[in-house]
Amino acid sequence: MDNSATEAGAAYLFVRNGNTWTQRAYLKGSNTEAFDMFGSAAAVSRDGKTFVTGAPMEASAARGVNANQNENSAQGSGAAYIFTVN
Repeated sequence: MDNSATEAGAAYLFVRNGNTWTQRAYLKGSNTEAFDMFGSAAAVSRDGKTFVTGAPMEASAARGVNANQNENSAQGSGAAYIFTVN
């Protein structure tokens, strides 16, 4: 619930049971920085167990899954984050 990085972004995952919605998760990027805009686009799988969100202003030039998240040489290159729930 840290809001210290301006426009870093966040996403909320809700589940519905009947007519009641309940917050299931509060999501932030694993390498949150100001102005990354995490959560500006999102998608949920049909079964509701996989959630993907983008951070279009993430600055990493790292490639592949679990690459160096501290690498910030490509301003605005963007990133996608994948979350799964049980």
